[in-house]
Amino acid sequence: MLNALRSRWWENRRRPIVLDDRQFQHVALLIDSSSFEVFRPRARFEESKMYYDKKNGMYAIKKEIAVMASSPHFALFSSKGFIGSQHDYLHFKENYSTYLEYLKKTAEEKRTLIDAHPFWSVCQDMGYIGPVSDAPEIRRIIPNKFPKSTEEKKTNEQINKLRVPVECFFGLLKSLWKITNVRYGFTLIKFNSYTFLCSKSSIILF
Repeated sequence: MLNALRSRWWENRRRPIVLDDRQFQHVALLIDSSSFEVFRPRARFEESKMYYDKKNGMYAIKKEIAVMASSPHFALFSSKGFIGSQHDYLHFKENYSTYLEYLKKTAEEKRTLIDAHPFWSVCQDMGYIGPVSDAPEIRRIIPNKFPKSTEEKKTNEQINKLRVPVECFFGLLKSLWKITNVRYGFTLIKFNSYTFLCSKSSIILF
């Protein structure tokens, strides 16, 4: 089953499509992470606390998903789970190279897009704010944390609207599959397998 899904969805991923919004026409992926509650690990506190997600007040395993920015919003990338105490941005910074091959423009895509950048962009929320040097090859579209002008506020609204499909994906994932919406009690290896299967079965169509 896993091999069949990988062959169908990962080895033949759909290429990005130019968006209608000219300001963000080069955005290919919407990337975000979500926390999945787990039972407190049976270990010394110093070890178990690594799974504690302070933001959400629970022990958790996190998972990063990358959804197509264009319709249909397929989940093209599904990361392995990582501990709840690890910041979403740190995980992205350590694993962003996973997206590079897909984001690199083909010769035809370079001719289609007006901008000359060799890579498509990704869109993320404010939790992914960080220096360009952390992922130098990728352009990251992120809302301004402290918008001052009307124009900046308007841009933030457009970015947040653009990010809706990835937020909807996690909502759909947790509403369709009970194992992703109850306190998880199995191993991390099984978590990766189960959430991979759920992710590939929860395609959002808009």
